[in-house]
Amino acid sequence: MRYLLDECLSDLTARTMAVFGAPDEFVYIRTLPGGQGADDPDISAICVEEGFETLITINVKDFGARRLIYERLIADGSMSSY
Repeated sequence: MRYLLDECLSDLTARTMAVFGAPDEFVYIRTLPGGQGADDPDISAICVEEGFETLITINVKDFGARRLIYERLIADGSMSSY
């Protein structure tokens, strides 16, 4: 499974998770081509384009409270619903 870590986390977190979560892949969003983060509404499209199945974030304000973004991630098939 491929996991995308939101920019509120870090590349170190992604690399650490990769050690413990192998063979799954954990990628920090700022290490994607372009090296920049993304606006929250754009993350769903990035997950689809880059083949990420799950988004990992601790940004409750933007994702936990924004039901529409969360539902779009699931509807797009970008994120598991569990």
